[in-house]
Amino acid sequence: LDDSAEEHFSQRKTIKSFKGEYMLDRILFDIDKHILTGRELLDKVWKFTLDLDDVADDDIRIWFSGRGFHIEVPDYFGFKPSKNLPQIVKKTIKKKFGNKVDNIYDGGRLIRIGYSYNNKSNCYKIPIKHKELNLNYRKIVEMAQMQFRDDFQFTKWNSEIPHIWENDIVEVSETERPVSVQ
Repeated sequence: LDDSAEEHFSQRKTIKSFKGEYMLDRILFDIDKHILTGRELLDKVWKFTLDLDDVADDDIRIWFSGRGFHIEVPDYFGFKPSKNLPQIVKKTIKKKFGNKVDNIYDGGRLIRIGYSYNNKSNCYKIPIKHKELNLNYRKIVEMAQMQFRDDFQFTKWNSEIPHIWENDIVEVSETERPVSVQ
């Protein structure tokens, strides 16, 4: 969010109806458990990461969020700051990835940060190595309950990110209504 967000939030106590510019430096994909078994969820995440075949392995960051997974990659789209960025990202991710990920993109979404505690699942958000997707789901939950990851560091992303997906960006009109926040 741009610099006007602080004033907006202090006056309204919510980010809803924020009218400033949004910007991002990474794309976060959410894959939640929903009605899947633990193994089905792990297989879905594994397959999704394999589908990112044009992304360097070191650029894929996998997090267990307490029930599901967050997969982060640098902004390979090259999104520009915009008041309509939430709508642009939502439509772009839907077009490029369809139902492979949950479409969580709106202007007021809060995403759990790494190592934060999830009260609903009694787990911490922890990083997961790609090969650990072969573990039993229950084992990953146990690791997350202990905040077990003090030995883990992601590779630093290159500051020069190629915009290999820029042709996939969906444009929206300036007058398009913002995505509602539930």
